[in-house]
Parts: sequence; C-alpha cells; structure tokens
Amino acid sequence: MQPDSSVTVAFALLAGNSKPELEAAAQLAEIFYQNTALPLGMKDQKQGKGIHISPNPANESITIHTDSKFYSEMDLKISDNSGRTIHQQKIKSTTSLIVTSAIPSGIYFLSLYAGGEMIWNQRVMILHN
Repeated sequence: MQPDSSVTVAFALLAGNSKPELEAAAQLAEIFYQNTALPLGMKDQKQGKGIHISPNPANESITIHTDSKFYSEMDLKISDNSGRTIHQQKIKSTTSLIVTSAIPSGIYFLSLYAGGEMIWNQRVMILHN
C-alpha cells in the first residue's frame, strides 16, 4: 500500500431471529453507512462550499455561517456514532445558532441537507467544561 492511499473499512453487527429480520438489519446498516460513515484518517466530506461552523470543539453552542442565500433553507441533523439523531432543526438564515448545552460531551456528525440531499457533513466535538 502506498503512503498516500487509503482504505475504507466498514462492518456491521447484525442481529435477528429470522432471515427477513437479518435482511432488514443489513439494509439499515447500508443506509447508515451511506449517510453518516466517514473514512478513518481522512478529512471530513465537506461538499457544500461556503459553509463554516465555529467553534469546534463547542461548549454551549455552535454557529453556522453560510456565504450564500442558496443555503439559507436547510435541515440540520446532529447524530451520534451509532447513527441516532441527537438534534434536528431548520436553518433559515445565513447565520444560525445551534444550542449544544443539552447535548452530552462527545464526538458527533453534523450534517446539512438541502432538498432532502446531504450537502455537507463534518465531525464536531462537544466538550462541556
């Protein structure tokens, strides 16, 4: 393997009492992987241009800045590493405040959606003093 090459490793622990339950669990694992998984050792997959968050790590809040009115109506989702949604809200302006004081300290995935399609995601750390 070359020094600049990368490998994506994915696995899922599936459980079920029947073949249909196992197939359903496998489909959910695939959906989770496609929507939230980030390769280890690589930068976050930021697809939307002109989107910035600060601070990261966050304590009480995160501010999202967008450079364009194109991004003024988005859906925000914060998920934990198991794919469980921790927080959701609508983003309706070019600067939005996300209150994180009620979210436990940890590493999360912050994703932005426009028209039902993920346009941006980044790992964020919430660290309460």
